[in-house]
Amino acid sequence: MKLGIFDKYKTTLGQVSHVKRTLSKNKPTAINFEIDLTNGCNHRCSFCQWGSYLESNRATLKSQIVVKALPELIHFGTKAITWTGGGEPTVHKDFFKILEKSYRLGLDNGLLTNGSLLKEKYDSQLLKQLVFLRISMAGGNRKAYMKVQGRDDFDLVINNLKRIGELKKKKKSKTTLGVAFLANKENADSLDDFIETLINANCDYLQVRRDNYISEKEKKWWHENIGKKCEKLAKYTRKKGMDILTEGYVSFQKYIKYPKKCFAHNFVMAINAEGYVTFCKNTKDNPKFYIGDLNKQSFSQIWKNSKINKNLEKNIKPSNCATYCKNMQINKAIEDLINKKVNLDDYKNIKLEHKNFP
Repeated sequence: MKLGIFDKYKTTLGQVSHVKRTLSKNKPTAINFEIDLTNGCNHRCSFCQWGSYLESNRATLKSQIVVKALPELIHFGTKAITWTGGGEPTVHKDFFKILEKSYRLGLDNGLLTNGSLLKEKYDSQLLKQLVFLRISMAGGNRKAYMKVQGRDDFDLVINNLKRIGELKKKKKSKTTLGVAFLANKENADSLDDFIETLINANCDYLQVRRDNYISEKEKKWWHENIGKKCEKLAKYTRKKGMDILTEGYVSFQKYIKYPKKCFAHNFVMAINAEGYVTFCKNTKDNPKFYIGDLNKQSFSQIWKNSKINKNLEKNIKPSNCATYCKNMQINKAIEDLINKKVNLDDYKNIKLEHKNFP
């Protein structure tokens, strides 16, 4: 399977002007911000990495805080927003109004959703204002889906997906439509039928991924039973117009000495549902990585004056982060560039589908 849009190495270096600013004294803020509008969620997915955090914290961002922050983010270098969780972003009462505002400001918008609340009246807006729409479905049929996601919404989400896919085809929309599928022993046998469903729904890709907190024995099972299966299926799906992609997680043990510095926060940061600006999108639930509170300060004040941010920039190293890092490809790309292992000129004409790091 290939990385496709999840190739953060290529996406990083393909944004040449931002890379140059990152390596200058006048560093920009993240080109892509993940914003958690709410910790509220209508599903109870067994694999959710934020599950325990969400159970104890049901915060929701005030709309006026988001609307005020967006122009400030743009001023300091942000060009893309990924609306995600936390919880389910479309649970927020003003999601579509906020999306409209973000689009009018010229930002690239991406949405990560469980897809259950996507009403037909908003389909045209989504296909006009999103550069990508990715729906998370951890089951290829009703039984597998309900067992993992905790809700009997399989048919509802598939109908939403098909309806949006049909409109996408009719309008010739450039919005990338994809599905993320966390494959495990509970839902593996539903994958074949699911692929046909997605092809018929005009999906651009299926991202097949694994739970990263599994044992070496389980990893071996996944490789033999899921990985190899998907490699074979990918040859078929490409002929039908749909890619099967893998994920961009990297085990840091492979890079214990390299890269030496973390540049990821100049490419992707987060604002959580409590209103905290977080140094790393992987630490939205960890106060040690909060560089400021949008309930108390503007983003401009936080970015210019945060001592915590400056301290983290100085001291954070990839080798002392969590076992799995979504951003390791970003760090490796920048350090390869610094060490002249790659040439930025080779990436000037790369066609990027979007500026987000999904």
